[in-house]
This record gives sequence, C-alpha cells and structure tokens, in this order.
Amino acid sequence: MTFIKHELYVNKKTLLIWSVLMGVVILVMMLLFPTMQDSIGSISDIYKNMGIMTSMFGMDKLDFTTATGFYGIEMGAMLSIGGGMFAAIIGISMLSKEESGHTSEYLYVMPKSRSYFITQKLIAAVLLIVAYNLICFVVSILSFAVIGEEILFKKLSIFLLSELLMNLQICAICFAISAILHKNNVGLGIGISVLFYFISMLANVTDKVENLHYITPYYYCDAAVVMVKEAIPLGHLGIGAVIAAVCIGFSYVFYNKRDLTI
Repeated sequence: MTFIKHELYVNKKTLLIWSVLMGVVILVMMLLFPTMQDSIGSISDIYKNMGIMTSMFGMDKLDFTTATGFYGIEMGAMLSIGGGMFAAIIGISMLSKEESGHTSEYLYVMPKSRSYFITQKLIAAVLLIVAYNLICFVVSILSFAVIGEEILFKKLSIFLLSELLMNLQICAICFAISAILHKNNVGLGIGISVLFYFISMLANVTDKVENLHYITPYYYCDAAVVMVKEAIPLGHLGIGAVIAAVCIGFSYVFYNKRDLTI
C-alpha cells in the first residue's frame, strides 16, 4: 500500500487540475443549452450539412436539439480527448519517472519483488483514472439537473463507462511504454493519445479505412455510437481488452529483466 499511497499523493495535483478543468467545461457547455434553444433548430441544420465534419463528430446520428444529443456532440469529443490525455500522462510516467528521478536504486534493495512494485503502480494508475471519471460522471449528471433537463441515466452511464474503459486502455499502452523509457516523456504519451483520436476521426470519415476502428480505443467510446445504440461495441471492446492485457503483461516481463539506471 505504501507505493499506492505515494503515487496517489504525487499525482493528486494532476488529478485535481484535470478534474476541475473538465468539470468546468462540462458545466459551462451545458449551461449554454437553454440559452441556445431558440436558435438551436437552425444550428442543427447547419451541423447536419457540414460534410466531412458532420460524419467525423457524429452530428448526423445525434439530435442536437435535445440536451442529451447536445451533450454527446459538444462534450463527446472534449471528454474523449481530455480523458485520453489524462490517462496517457498517468500511464507514461508511472515507471519511467523512477530512473529520471534517480529513485530506481531503491528497487535493488527493496525486500519486495519488482512485480510487486509494478502492481502497486498499476493499481494507483487505475484508481486515479477511476477517480477522474467518477468526477466527470457526477458533474455530468449535475449539469443536467442544473438546467432542468431530463437525465437519461442509461445513456449517460453507458457513455461514461465507455470513456473509463478507453482511458484504462490508453493508460495500459502508455504504461508499457513507460517500462521501456529511461526518463519521463509526457509529450510522447499525449502524442499517442491524440494519434489514436485522429485515427478514429479518419475512420469515421470514409469507409475505405473503417477497419482502423479496430486499432483505436476511441471508437467504442464514440458518443454517436454508444449513446445511439445504448451499448458499447463488444467486438471492439474485446480487442481493446486483449491489447491492454498484452501491454500490461509486457510491462511485467520487460521491467523485471531490464537493468535500471541509477
């Protein structure tokens, strides 16, 4: 538990900043909905005739004139990008910062195995990501209550659950990369997250590359997919779970064998 508590303490500022930032964005955007209701019909028509942009952000599937559709279109991308970046930052720094911070020598004299150390780090990462997503969930529900709109609990719950699962997969991928790096590289983690997001956007635009959906975790948390069907695509989720498991397994195998810089 020592390592878990330490990581939660070290990363509490990052969790606080990202949670407050995303919470404010959710509330501000949803507070705009009532003020836009008079002109929302014409805005919806504009959104539906934006060509590639319409398909890219799922504006042809969600009803912009409803609070839930407005949330999915306006907040779907923000939650995905923000959550993905947060998960990448947490994952990419968990193991690599030990060498860059010159604390890795402690592992050579620690009475516990490296696997124990990795497990503690992994649990801490999961707890941080769960905490971030719970805050986003609570603020999302609160935002609907504040503007007096019906809370479609099932739609919101499934969508935000898919966001959590996507965040965990990105964290697992970046955690594996962290096991390789000799120094912390937050920029690389953010870059990986953004790359996955744009791959998902590209796959939404044209059927010629729709199979790209299988390599990006952003597809199964796409609001236009999840909120319309009220279900997470299990096939894509299964592939994501396998990728995450392989990445975690690689982290244990590689980090246990490598020589750490002191």
